[in-house]
Formats: sequence, C-alpha cells, structure tokens
Amino acid sequence: MRLWLAAKRGTEVTANWQVTRRRDPGPSACYAHRMVRLVSPLLALVLPLPLVWTLGASLGCGAQKDARRDDGGEGEGEGEGEGEGEGEGEGEGEGELPAQQAVLLIGNSQLGFFGGAPQPPDVTRALQEVSQRENGGASQLFVDRAQIEGTGCQGFASAGTGPGTPLGMASSGEYDVVVLLPAIGEGNRGANEGCWEQFRLAAEGAGARFGMMATAHVSGAYPSGFDALDDAIGSYSADKNVMFVPAGAMWRRLLGDAPARADLLELYNADDGHPGPEGSYFYVLALYGAITGRTVVGFDNDIAALRCLPEQSCLSEAEMRGCLDAQGDWQCAAGNGAVFNEGKVSFVDDDEAATYQALVETLLDER
Repeated sequence: MRLWLAAKRGTEVTANWQVTRRRDPGPSACYAHRMVRLVSPLLALVLPLPLVWTLGASLGCGAQKDARRDDGGEGEGEGEGEGEGEGEGEGEGEGELPAQQAVLLIGNSQLGFFGGAPQPPDVTRALQEVSQRENGGASQLFVDRAQIEGTGCQGFASAGTGPGTPLGMASSGEYDVVVLLPAIGEGNRGANEGCWEQFRLAAEGAGARFGMMATAHVSGAYPSGFDALDDAIGSYSADKNVMFVPAGAMWRRLLGDAPARADLLELYNADDGHPGPEGSYFYVLALYGAITGRTVVGFDNDIAALRCLPEQSCLSEAEMRGCLDAQGDWQCAAGNGAVFNEGKVSFVDDDEAATYQALVETLLDER
C-alpha cells in the first residue's frame, strides 16, 4: 500500500509517502476569509450584517452554497432570525459564488494512476486546470490530493491523523472543500458509514464543506456495482446534507442498462477498470459543477491533464490529431504522455463533450 499526496512544484518522496502541496499562492485569501467568518459575530455589532457577509464573500474561498447556480433567491438565511436571514439571503441568494476555493480530494487510483509521479489522466490537475480556464476563471480551485492506491476509506483512516495524512489534511483548516471518494467496494452503506463519518466530522469541524463522490466501478461490475455505490453514497449524503457528486450515475445515464461492450470500454483506460480520459472528463466536470455551482456547458472538449504528463511538452489537440494522421499513434505519443485505449490515443471529441456536459448538468440538478 502506497500513500501519495498531490504535488505543488515537483515531488518530494519520503519512504512510501509523496508529500506535496497546492500549486498556486491564491489561498492566502482563504485564510483571511476564515478570519472574517470567525469574528463575524463581533463585526455584526458595529457593521450592518449584509456588509459583514459581503466582506467575507469578497475574499473568496468560503461560505459555500448547496444550491446550484442561481437556484435560491431567499438564500440560506430563512429560519435563522429575521436580521440574519435577510443578510444571508441578500449576500448569497443572488448567485454570488466564491472566486477562489482550496479543495482537497481524498481517494485512490480513481483520481489517476501513480508510478512515482502523477500519470494521466490526472483528475486533480485537470480540475485545477479547468477552473483556471473556464467561465473566465470566475471560480478558481486550488486542488490538493491525498491518495492511497489500492484501498478505500478504512485505509485512508488507518494512516492516522498526523500532518500529511488524509484525516490530518481534512482536519487541518486549510481547505474550503473536502471531497471523499470511497473505494468501489464500499457499496454497502452500513458497513462503511462509520468511516465516512470520521472524514465528514474532521472536515466540517475544521470549517470545510464536505462532499462525497460516487465513482464508476470496474467494467465487469456494470451496472450493478455502479448502482450499489451510487445508492450507498447518495443516501448517506442526502441524510447528512452534504454535497454529492454522482459521477458513476453519469456513466449509467449515458450508457443505459445494456451497452455494447465497445461503448462501455470507451470510457475506461486500457485495464478496463480505471477511467480513461473520456471517463475522467465526467469526473472533472462533475466535481467542478458540484463544488462551484457553475455551469459546465460550453467547456472545451480537451483537458491536457487528462492525456499529457505535466513535465513533458504537450501537443495541442489539433497538433496531435495531425501527427496521428501523418505518423500513427505510437510515433506521436512518445514524449506527450498520451493515454491509450485499445491501442489508440484517447480523446474526447466535440460531440461527446457536449453530451457529457448536458448529462452532468442534468444529474447535478436532479440531485
């Protein structure tokens, strides 16, 4: 069992640990935002309450909403007292969203393969890349990972609570959002809820918004394994009122109950068990939409982090396709970290991207 943590500017390896940090300095604003949240009761004694909430929101990185986009005009303040209800309703109900958020993803190889360094498709890097680029960079995410390959929640928890462990990072107070990706074998809620609760309590106790993501399952477990995982994690998330990212259900909605084998495998990497660039595209859009509340319609079909190594030059999609036409897959993939599926370089084309984006919007709005 190996524990990997997401990189900032390179990788520092100590024994079986890969300890890394966020890539950009933006979350300094997050700490200021947390201070405003902590002292807001005192500020409210001398400042109008709407101004207190506006000050917090202007610093970004916090005050998360469960509502998608502009769903609620009355805001979260209903039932919390007349004055406070008006303040929150005005500050957040009109669709204001944080400009920056620090995000921690806790998972296994569903986040992308590791072989001593991140390998594509790299969901963590792709999520950050997309947030900087899409919607004019209006909701930038600074994303870390705590990753242990080949295990699930119990393995994450057994690493302890020290600095750099999944639980230690979740409870550190450094993150606005913490998302747990349980293993594909955690489709029994009763057997796993106790462990999920450890991470929820750790994250929420540190002031973070907590979320759960139900991933895809291995191809041989389609569709029953997908449904079990979605049911278990989805029902837990609903009961605990936490963010739910139904990524596996998006695959199900696309493929139906009995897809052709070739259509199913198109979403996987060559091992037929982990998502390839197309399956990971679902993951990235689902995470972005759930965390930010912003639309994913109109996103670029190509996310370089899903098909290229970070330390190597990466041909644009047009350059790569031209090279493939002229020289073939294997010759053009060298030095570009290309991900192969059935011996071909894997891409998400424009039509597929539009279909995936619409499904992500629909599923997030339904949940």
